[in-house]
Amino acid sequence: MTEWPNVRWTKARQVTRLMGVRDSDAPDEQMPPEQWCAALRDGGQLDEALSFIGHALPRFEGVAWAAAAVDRMRGRGEAGDDPTMAAIRSWVSDPDDKGRRAVWTAADGADDQSPERLLAYAVFLSGGSISAEDQPAVNPQPELSGRLAAAAVITAAYRTADPPAALAEALAAGGVQMPAFHP
Repeated sequence: MTEWPNVRWTKARQVTRLMGVRDSDAPDEQMPPEQWCAALRDGGQLDEALSFIGHALPRFEGVAWAAAAVDRMRGRGEAGDDPTMAAIRSWVSDPDDKGRRAVWTAADGADDQSPERLLAYAVFLSGGSISAEDQPAVNPQPELSGRLAAAAVITAAYRTADPPAALAEALAAGGVQMPAFHP
């Protein structure tokens, strides 16, 4: 039984393959996902551990985790003022295609390299067609949403006054507790 109830993968290598990690750099075939993520964390590879969480979680759960983490890192006062984050929070509360497309539109106003824009893209690529509504459906690659959700969290963490603490908090929110001795 996994310690990560939202993760459907039973082996870490299933997730690292989604991430594009070569098998020679991947964990043992039988290692559970939470064990590999903890090994990354314990080795000081916090960015990699966060990317692993983003890929391991189902798409909606990954976006919801990332949205909460980005909101915490931005600070509550600032979070309420941003139209992109407002659209993302609305979609997380009621995930439908209309809201998903509204998030995509709201992202136009966000800075190109911002965590908010990365997260908006994660929402848009989380499911449903990425083509125009009047065109034949085109589904996104399944790993893109998790990759962008994790990138949003990592980017937001490095914009805080204390990136290691922000990364640790995001890991904890993703189900990975930091050891007591870790910053």
